[in-house]
Amino acid sequence: MSRKIIIAFSGFKQSGKTTSVELLENILTGDFKYGSQIGSVTTESFADPIKRIVEDIFGVKEIDIEDKEALISSTKKFFKNAMSYRDMCIAVGDGMKSSLRCPNLWCNAIERHIRSKFAEKNPLDKVFIVPDVRYGAELHMLERMRKAGYEVYHVCVFRKDALPDWVHTGLNICDKDERTIILDNFKTTRSEYEWCAANPKFSACLTNDGSVYELEDQIRSKIVEKIWK
Repeated sequence: MSRKIIIAFSGFKQSGKTTSVELLENILTGDFKYGSQIGSVTTESFADPIKRIVEDIFGVKEIDIEDKEALISSTKKFFKNAMSYRDMCIAVGDGMKSSLRCPNLWCNAIERHIRSKFAEKNPLDKVFIVPDVRYGAELHMLERMRKAGYEVYHVCVFRKDALPDWVHTGLNICDKDERTIILDNFKTTRSEYEWCAANPKFSACLTNDGSVYELEDQIRSKIVEKIWK
């Protein structure tokens, strides 16, 4: 019987989440050791549906924008002032949730995609990677999937030079003061820290010091080899 596995990533901005996901994909799809066990690997972020809308309506592709914060002059035809790619995505994402009165809109979309993918007939394991778990609602979605019988592994990625003390005490954040320290130290936005407030329990923690080879070794030992023993 095939296993249905969700591997989700959290972490602060520029911690190495994207690189970690790419390395994980390469291991699962390129290593013959796992080829006989894994039938499909799908990666989709909570922001992907929003990015597709932005591309379709405004003709702006993420792949073409090097600096997500830079203002895009071509958007002036839609708005009084130019907006950055990131601002456009936030406006679309938050605007649709608000106008439709559905705060879990994008969580529900990804949950539907996961269930649809896992419903496909395949005797081998199916893997769904979620690279950007940020909000409390997204953590609740993962918990729903776990209760539904899927295997859920939640991984957090940190830069080695910015490793909070609480990582060493069970991989979950128990103290409200600790979360305040996070905000003060990282000067980050709500979308980057709300997962902290939900007090998640992580399956693994990766510490990124900038070495791709060391990060890949951690992904193999802490994630892949634990799931496929």
